[in-house]
Amino acid sequence: MLPLEVEHKLEHRLEVINKWRYGKIGDVDLEMAVTKEHFRTPPEHLEYNPAPIGSKWGSHWETVWFRGQIEIPKQYKGYRIYYRHDSVAEKLLFVNGKPYAGMDI
Repeated sequence: MLPLEVEHKLEHRLEVINKWRYGKIGDVDLEMAVTKEHFRTPPEHLEYNPAPIGSKWGSHWETVWFRGQIEIPKQYKGYRIYYRHDSVAEKLLFVNGKPYAGMDI
């Protein structure tokens, strides 16, 4: 059994840590479009199809554009939000139509 003072300190530390812990807000339903052309921004003429988790995509020298939307709940205002896209490929994330972050994994 821990002394009461230590228990209070631990509870306080856990409260602080929980604010910075990664948590899942939601899934982003994605659509994808494949092209052999290489653009700096996604062109309007591409045809997008649903891309559920586990979809197979991309061949050598193809560019695959993904798009999706998510609304961040108001209770997360002021928090850092991280997007995780599990794939082994170079990526450029656009937010609201503007390049935001490059990822090379």
